[in-house]
Amino acid sequence: MPELNKQCRRFLQQFLTSGAAIAAMPSARGALLDGIIFNPCGTALPQHLAGHPIVAAAWSGIDPARYWDCHVHIAGTGDSGSGIYTSPDMNSVWHPVQFAQHEFYLNAACAKEGNVDQSYVERMRHLVDELKPGCKLLLFAFEQAHDEAGKAMPEHTAFHVPNAYAHDLVRRYPRYFEWACSIHPYRPDAVAALDAAVSDGARAVKLLPSAMGIDPASPKCDVFYRALVRLDAPLICHAGEEKAVHGAGLKDAGNPLKLRRALDAGVRVIIAHCASIGDDIDLDKGAHGSRVPSFELFARLMAETRYRHHLFADISAITQRNRSVEVFAPSSSIMSGITAYSTARIILCPAYCRCSLRANWPKRACSIAQSCPC
Repeated sequence: MPELNKQCRRFLQQFLTSGAAIAAMPSARGALLDGIIFNPCGTALPQHLAGHPIVAAAWSGIDPARYWDCHVHIAGTGDSGSGIYTSPDMNSVWHPVQFAQHEFYLNAACAKEGNVDQSYVERMRHLVDELKPGCKLLLFAFEQAHDEAGKAMPEHTAFHVPNAYAHDLVRRYPRYFEWACSIHPYRPDAVAALDAAVSDGARAVKLLPSAMGIDPASPKCDVFYRALVRLDAPLICHAGEEKAVHGAGLKDAGNPLKLRRALDAGVRVIIAHCASIGDDIDLDKGAHGSRVPSFELFARLMAETRYRHHLFADISAITQRNRSVEVFAPSSSIMSGITAYSTARIILCPAYCRCSLRANWPKRACSIAQSCPC
């Protein structure tokens, strides 16, 4: 064991030393990854893919004018004056995981050095142009971490996308985008900010509790939940383990059962990613209940008939390799309570509805087709 620890320390030292050396190189990123891992950023989807039978089948019966991808993050560096903020840790090789994540995010978006904000937007517009006319993306603003008193904590914020910037993108590109605001429920001005955002066309509210420092089951959220009901604004809330964004790191804040408080208040809740990764305490058995897969707790909520008209599913990222096959092939008892799955999309109708599932899933999973009950 001592020898293993020595080897681990040596590997870490070499990794960090190499990272520091690479970062010091003028063309570090290109020298390390260009042409190997970096996105080639092709201009158009190859015709053999665009015209593939699976793609055609996915669009069958879908009206593009009623198609919104409702889980789209905005990223950037603030180089356009957008107000976007990213933690210094995301640009430091001394925080290798966050550094690598940040690089891959920007690479996936074909972001250009010195023009990151705008090139990210152009990439999103390009992707919409590759879809059928009428499709839109629902862009997420992203709130800062706040403390228990509702005071912003930039030092514990992984990244921040102001509501004003998301709103501005919709004003500039109404054919491409809609937007969701992000407002911390503990803020003293949370309700006023929500009223203003909805007045400015925000379609929903996006929260990531663990990163933002929010306990969705806290009484501090009650006033905000009542405002959501009054405004008929849905809450898109991450549940399950969070791996992409660190921020406040509030342990267990992603427990799906904590969203009962919002649901019982009458809020329409969309659980992001179907809580498809991680495990949480089964709070239905008390604060010291056993830990079970977060997806199991999500499925339990979905199966409850009292939440049928208020609880919905966001399936973004569930096809990633770090998800269990149970997410693709839930048991019949779970499936009976779940009517909101898709392998590639969420459809938002004028009155928010559950999405349709039209899937050509792996053989070990299932193949189901349902229509959107709008």
